[in-house]
Amino acid sequence: MTRRAFVRLSIEISKPGQLWQGKCEQMGIILQAHDPEELEGALFENITLFLNTLDEHGDSASFFQRNGISLEFDEGEETPNFEEAQTMVTQKDMRILLPVGV
Repeated sequence: MTRRAFVRLSIEISKPGQLWQGKCEQMGIILQAHDPEELEGALFENITLFLNTLDEHGDSASFFQRNGISLEFDEGEETPNFEEAQTMVTQKDMRILLPVGV
């Protein structure tokens, strides 16, 4: 089995007007879309890009610490691909898997 780490992020989804709005305060991301499915996909993609950029620059640990985000560890099979991971998105909780070389 491969050891995996993940961060659990809270997202809020609402429809204050004509557009759906999604917010992840921990990451500082706010997006709007015409339907909730489009919004969930955009949130997942933007959060993933943000996390990848942090990792590329070696800033993940300090960002997580400043924003109260902790790594959680899980034992499991290989990390899912983008489509599989995207199904983990819900209206209150987003679980992003990160590869860890442990």
